[in-house]
Amino acid sequence: MIKKSKIVRVRGVTDGAFKILVDKVTELAKTVEDDRKELLDKINALSESHSLKIVVPQVEPNPSPKEGEDKEWRDIIDELLGKDFGMEVERSTAGYFRFSIIVPAEKSNTPKDLLIKGVDKRTKTIENRMGSVGVEAFCRLVATNLKI
Repeated sequence: MIKKSKIVRVRGVTDGAFKILVDKVTELAKTVEDDRKELLDKINALSESHSLKIVVPQVEPNPSPKEGEDKEWRDIIDELLGKDFGMEVERSTAGYFRFSIIVPAEKSNTPKDLLIKGVDKRTKTIENRMGSVGVEAFCRLVATNLKI
């Protein structure tokens, strides 16, 4: 079904040229819609004549972090950096999570004037599939920076 939308005028385009453009776009939209309907009809006819069902598998290419991983990540921070370091996780449905390490003030090497709200917070975006490996690599990077 082709929906009519509001036509917006463009400066510097003549009425004749604009009408030709609108007609061509409308014609293309109709062609695409007709082709889509034709393909759906063919698929339905084939599936009925051959008793086929078309199933599109739902695959999550980059799974979300699982419950319990926060504890594992906490253990990694405790082991590599220390129990006095904080942790924050912002989860996303886009295949990654933002992992933040909160550095205690006495261990921070960031100049005080560069701290946001007086907190040294180191954040990295990590792909979900990297999980604990990504968290450990980031912790090692922070430990190297802080000379721990």
